[in-house]
Amino acid sequence: MSDIGQTHQLQTNTDLTDQTIQDKAEEASQNQILKPEETQAISSDNQNKINNNITIKLSKVELNSKIALEIFNEQISPILDFIEHTNKDLDQHKLEINMKHFDFKHSSLQSFGKLSQYADSNINNQQLKDAYHKSDENFPYHIQIRGDGNCFYRSFMINIMFMVIIQQNIEDALKIFQKVFKLKQVQYKLEKFNENQIDLTPEFKLHFLHFWMSKFIDCHRVLRLQQKYDLKKLFEEYNQHPFVDVSTVVICRNIILNKFNFLLKDPSYQYFITEESKANSPKYLLQYGQEAEDVIISIAAKAFQVDLKVKNIYRNHEGIFTDQFEYKFDENKVSNVVSVLFTKGHYNCLFEKQLLEQSIEKFNWPIEEVVQVEQQIQQYQQQDDNLELEQFQQYQNEVQEDKDKKLLKTDQQLDKIFGINRNPKINPVGQQKKEGTKHHQKTNDISQSKKQTKQEEDNNKDFSFFKGPFSIFKFLFHINFAIGIGLLVIFVYRPFKFIKSKL
Repeated sequence: MSDIGQTHQLQTNTDLTDQTIQDKAEEASQNQILKPEETQAISSDNQNKINNNITIKLSKVELNSKIALEIFNEQISPILDFIEHTNKDLDQHKLEINMKHFDFKHSSLQSFGKLSQYADSNINNQQLKDAYHKSDENFPYHIQIRGDGNCFYRSFMINIMFMVIIQQNIEDALKIFQKVFKLKQVQYKLEKFNENQIDLTPEFKLHFLHFWMSKFIDCHRVLRLQQKYDLKKLFEEYNQHPFVDVSTVVICRNIILNKFNFLLKDPSYQYFITEESKANSPKYLLQYGQEAEDVIISIAAKAFQVDLKVKNIYRNHEGIFTDQFEYKFDENKVSNVVSVLFTKGHYNCLFEKQLLEQSIEKFNWPIEEVVQVEQQIQQYQQQDDNLELEQFQQYQNEVQEDKDKKLLKTDQQLDKIFGINRNPKINPVGQQKKEGTKHHQKTNDISQSKKQTKQEEDNNKDFSFFKGPFSIFKFLFHINFAIGIGLLVIFVYRPFKFIKSKL
């Protein structure tokens, strides 16, 4: 959730916008007060970093402090201090124990390449494949995301961070790094972990900031040498650091949660958030692996100040469904556009044509599709095929249920009008629970759907519009009677009343 790749214009010091004021109010409302040592300007230690070219190492990734200060100036200094001090005090044993509670069996980013190439390799239905090829015209590149309940957050953040690196927009990059750095607490819940979870706020922030800052700086260095930066390498290095992925997802959830809590106090936005969302959204955001619901998706755009496009590609009862929704951050501003692909209950990352055209001379985009875990890709496709059958079955159930309800309502209205007393044996199937966003519907088990369909068919066999013999004659009699009364009013009573008024 306009065109991707459009950058924010740099604001002058005197140009204090309403959004800047809102950001400051939001920070205050969230009590995200920085420690004194985190808000210091460039100190003598920082000056030594510039002179001595100190390198911070973490997880085999290097962060060059000198280049960082040259790129971002003194504004990055508190973050560099945080990374250096936290890295020194990092308890590896504590981190290793907690990492066991996360699932690292599969790579977070499954494949990277042309959307049309992905369709050729993984889509069997020709109509659906054609839809992918058609969408390739506007969204040429695509990253297949691991499906673990975090797919929206992962797709959303990967798009943002890849875009920041590709555009090399210092203001946008610094804005995200500072937003993460200012998080006072990074909360998370694990479904299968009932013990008191250890606070990993420093570890989450450290891994996110260290990795993405190092990638931004590395790209800056490569481009300065007039060389091309390899996006395939960025894709592969992200997969080599699984805790960076966890940190990226959890931090994304927390930033959206902070924005959600802030908007609850905004009178102009309160009526958009239902009581159910007020109760459930905070829990869903904190639960690692819990899918995103509709209100969360719209708030994500506001939390990161981007426009969010959700492109749909899947099959419904009428054919191939390929529409898209857009969530604007600000109708009066030109913002970066983040695009995600929604297909059958799953989100993937999309890159728009404009971003490719702007970066093709300086960046190497994959020519061949880069597949990280081929086996899991095939597994997802098999699941998609099953979901497709389930979706059609669910749709048939819902249509039949809607028909039953309408017929029952009509029947009851006629009973009331004509005073007919009957009790048809109708038991409409209960409405299936819908979860996720308005784009994202879960399907029930096929066997359950078949059972419901059979029950509906049996009910329909017992249903007749009027019970008893000669029911059609009763119906026609009452219709004719009603018509007769109407004609009597029109041709007798109204003329009589008109003549009487003239006399």
